[in-house]
Parts: sequence; structure tokens; C-alpha cells
Amino acid sequence: MIKHVFRILAVVTVAAAGWYVPPKNVSWQYQLSDTGSASYIPGVDLYVIDIDTARDFIPYIKKKDPAAKVVCYFSAGTFEAYRVEKDEDRGPYSFSKAAWGSSIGRPMDGWPGEYWVDVRSKRVRRIAKKRIKFAKRIGCAGVDPDNVDGYTFGKKETGFSLTRKDQQSFNVYLAETAHSLGLGIGLKNAIELVSRIGSKFDWFMNESCFTFRECMEYSKKKSLRKKALFIVEYCDATTALGEPTQDPGCYCPISLKEGWNTLIKQADLGVPRLPCSVFCQEYPSLCSEEHSSQSPSSSCPLEEDQQRCC
Repeated sequence: MIKHVFRILAVVTVAAAGWYVPPKNVSWQYQLSDTGSASYIPGVDLYVIDIDTARDFIPYIKKKDPAAKVVCYFSAGTFEAYRVEKDEDRGPYSFSKAAWGSSIGRPMDGWPGEYWVDVRSKRVRRIAKKRIKFAKRIGCAGVDPDNVDGYTFGKKETGFSLTRKDQQSFNVYLAETAHSLGLGIGLKNAIELVSRIGSKFDWFMNESCFTFRECMEYSKKKSLRKKALFIVEYCDATTALGEPTQDPGCYCPISLKEGWNTLIKQADLGVPRLPCSVFCQEYPSLCSEEHSSQSPSSSCPLEEDQQRCC
């Protein structure tokens, strides 16, 4: 019964906004593993998956669960050399590598085959628009554009002298384009822009929010607190990313108290998922009142990876 009420609320929100706006407590999955496929999970109402995986996944998931929503991920701020073939196979929204022109910059550290792009370029905007139109065509309810904070890395890393104003302009362009096509859109990471342009987006997503003590930024404005905040914390962060793995027994009670929607995932972003709500049900002794009373800006490092969550 409760599940049906949530879905009714979601439909009402779509009608009010004109596009998909997820409820704060929606059951969701975040699967970006590079396998070309995604998995149906009973009880999950929102799937965030790669745009090229979504082409085949959306018809499949709609047969399983017609009410399920799919948000389509793509990298708006980088060029991915391994995606060229797929870029050339999107019907009227296809484009070749030549379409990028001179807007491709330096390699992205830690991601072979991926390069920063100049978000000031009209070419980059045209490509982003084609991807968003393609998302609309294949049935995505919204889009999850990634790498929209390139200006914070500086010219030495990106190859471009991007300013905050440049990035804000590009990100707002993405939001306005998505909304003009009837799609929802989230602002991913880009923590310094949340209070400035967060009103243009329908939800927020943050990877390693507790690791970098960024979560409270989403609570600074009352208008932003009304929007869903999707958080991903990696249970193998130390070994996979070289970052301090966070203790879910510490951050899950905080997340639940604040109304944030947190998933515990492995860094490869495959199928396994553990919502904080489920973690606290399975390990109630770890989700103590002591932790829930901590400041939401707290960091919760572990001595080593929390293998029971992976």
C-alpha cells in the first residue's frame, strides 16, 4: 500500500513540474558497470543507468514494471573515446568524433580513454543536446549528466581556463534543455554550485558525500532541502579509489534522520546495492542513536573496508 502511495505522489509531481521529479524516498538503483546491460530488481522504482544501456533496458524494464522510471547517465563534461561507435549509431542524434573539433582537452586522470572538454564550446553544447534528445527518444524519464565540475580542476588538468561562470552557464544550459524536452535532470557533485544553481535542477546526486564532508551543503537553503538527495558511498573506497572507506553504522543513521537517500555500493557500480534503510534493519546495533545525533557534516572513516556491505 505504501509503495503505491509513493508512486501516486511521483505521478502528481510529474504533472506539477511537467517532467519527472523523484520523491525523496524513492527506492533506486545506480548501475553504471560497463557491461551493456542492467538488472531488474523487484521493489526498485528508479534506475539510474548508462544512456547506451538504457536503449535496450527500458523496453525490458517496462514489461517487468510499467511504473518504473529510468534516468539516463552520460558524461557531459568529457569525451569518451570508447563511446565513439555508439555516438555514431543514434539515428538522427548521431555524431562523429569530428563533431568535437578542438574542444577535446587533456586526459582525465584515472580514467583511460576519457578527456575533458571545453564546456564553453558551442560544439559541446550541440553534442549534449543531441544526447538529451536521444534520451527522450528512447524513453528516459530524466538525465544524469556527469563531470559538470571541470572548472575546479584547473587548466593544468583539463587543458582549459574554465571559470565558475563558464561551468554555471553550461550546467544551466543542460537543465533548460532537459526541461524543454520534458525530462527531469539532476546536478551531480559540483558541490560549489549547489547553492548557486541548484534551483534549476530536480534532484541532487553526490558520490562520497560523507567522505568529503559535503552533505550539509544541500541543507543550506530551505528550497533545496525539498529536493531528493541521492548519495552513493563506496564500501571498497580504500582499495578501489584510494579514499577512506566510511562506516555505514555512522553515516546511515545520519542519512535517514536527514531524509537523504543513500546507497552503499561497490566502486565498480555493478548490481549489488544496499540502501541505508536496509543496512540499519540488518544491523540495528550498529545504527545507534549516538550516531544519528552526530552532525550531518561528520566524517565516518573506518580502519579498513567494510566487507559485510560489499
